[in-house]
Amino acid sequence: MKVLYVATKGESATDLSPDLEIDKLRRCFAGSVVDFAAIPNISAEELPAELSNREFDVLHIAAHGTGGALEVRSVRGTVLAHPEQIATFLLPSRLPRLVYLNACDSAGVAEALVHRVPFAIGTTAPVASDYAIHTALSFYLRLLLGGSVAEAAEVARSALGMFSSLRADIKLFAKAGEDPERTRLVASPEILVSLPSGYKLGDDVVEINFGVRGVPEGTLQVVFFSDDEDLLNDGKQTLAAQLCAVTRRRPTRDGEVWCDRSESWDVGGDFRLFAVGVTADGRRWTVTSHLCDALRRWYDACEPMAKSRVRKKTFDALIRNLEAWVRR
Repeated sequence: MKVLYVATKGESATDLSPDLEIDKLRRCFAGSVVDFAAIPNISAEELPAELSNREFDVLHIAAHGTGGALEVRSVRGTVLAHPEQIATFLLPSRLPRLVYLNACDSAGVAEALVHRVPFAIGTTAPVASDYAIHTALSFYLRLLLGGSVAEAAEVARSALGMFSSLRADIKLFAKAGEDPERTRLVASPEILVSLPSGYKLGDDVVEINFGVRGVPEGTLQVVFFSDDEDLLNDGKQTLAAQLCAVTRRRPTRDGEVWCDRSESWDVGGDFRLFAVGVTADGRRWTVTSHLCDALRRWYDACEPMAKSRVRKKTFDALIRNLEAWVRR
């Protein structure tokens, strides 16, 4: 997820604290898969070009709201940015998924923006700067934990209600056809494990291959490994060769990447798996799963043609055998 933060101080926004908010958001996103960029004091003259030229999934605007517009600093004073104008500045070919307005009385602006973007969030009343910042943090933290847009907005609503003694509220608006309950903006990588085509039950061990889906854009390398000592043998392979598999393939557009078949393992039971990935700009992500759960995810996602090569009864029997091996 890419977040673009822009702040602007109009005449009424002397209490804005963009530097503090940027610092807290950077700390919030540190070590995560989120790419965070900030423009702490944007002007009206800069706004059209910055929103047109940058690519982002979330646009976060810190400003003062007037009910139907946002105050924006200009070289000649303060001007009003109306939702129709903000929406026009966004490039149609790469619209953000969500606009978060950290501005007083901004619910009306947010509601108008969903004619263009899938989701927008605004507030219903004036909010103190520190309360607004911590409300936004609660929203993004829930997104980072895998929460949906609706779930994160509900957390932010509860936080703001607590801070303001229920005098202010967060409003989430959704474009027609968009479902905030089902939409998650932060990639949540999941380990997948595949079987060879035409697998038949009966062997003591089965060949598996490792993959992962939902990885961040720009992932360069993924290392799969286990801490299960039952996988070790007395052969001449190194410890790394026995417990690790690596892929440096580029992810697909859907965020899926697989190891080469030369990295496949022969296994006879369930065990715990880990995956660690690193992106081109130095971000990292981790995920864990048990083998059988990763197999189930892969099988459930298979196309009908692929499933016909490994029948459901055969697959279920394999899972039972792998799990029984652990219980022994």
